[in-house]
Amino acid sequence: MSLKKLPEISVSDGQIVQAAKEMSQCRARIATLEEQQSKAESRIKDNADAVRHSEQNKNNYIGLIRVVDESIQPTRVEFRIGKSSALALSEEKKLDGLFGAKRPLLFERDKVITQITDPGALIDELKARGNNPWDYLDIKVKPGLDRALADSKNVIVDEAFLPKKGFLETLNDMVGTLKAEAVTYVREYLDRVLSTHVVMTKAKGDKK
Repeated sequence: MSLKKLPEISVSDGQIVQAAKEMSQCRARIATLEEQQSKAESRIKDNADAVRHSEQNKNNYIGLIRVVDESIQPTRVEFRIGKSSALALSEEKKLDGLFGAKRPLLFERDKVITQITDPGALIDELKARGNNPWDYLDIKVKPGLDRALADSKNVIVDEAFLPKKGFLETLNDMVGTLKAEAVTYVREYLDRVLSTHVVMTKAKGDKK
């Protein structure tokens, strides 16, 4: 049995055609603006990374850059430590050799979820706990929340060394006392684990 088609007509003039033209033009302008925005954001990230490296070379480890200009919306660049920051337990001897007694101030042994075995069941589990699943999950477990889910039967857990909360602040406090090898190690580590994010917030009075 063939499917019946919807009855149709074609319109080639009148207000509906003019409105369709305006919509098409708007889409084209939006696409151009989105491309320009993406390129500008990329330039912000590149320049922010250059600033971070410049400060890092002066032993100043930053996690945030505020872009200050009265003509723009409040803008900041955040350098976030992500899931790739976990170091295998086999690194313990090396870390202790580099940082000595200061190692526990920078890196702590903690739980790391390596795999979610049943996403649906994990979501149901969180709901049963009275938790909003999306406070903990972002397709994968959000950074820093592994321990909260480590006892779940719906995940696979391992242990690793993770940077402690306040890692950059602590690093700035102690960097003058670290060996050159430790400074080199931590700079390479940060280059590997930090991701750059541009955040432009709404200006006062901006309804959008």
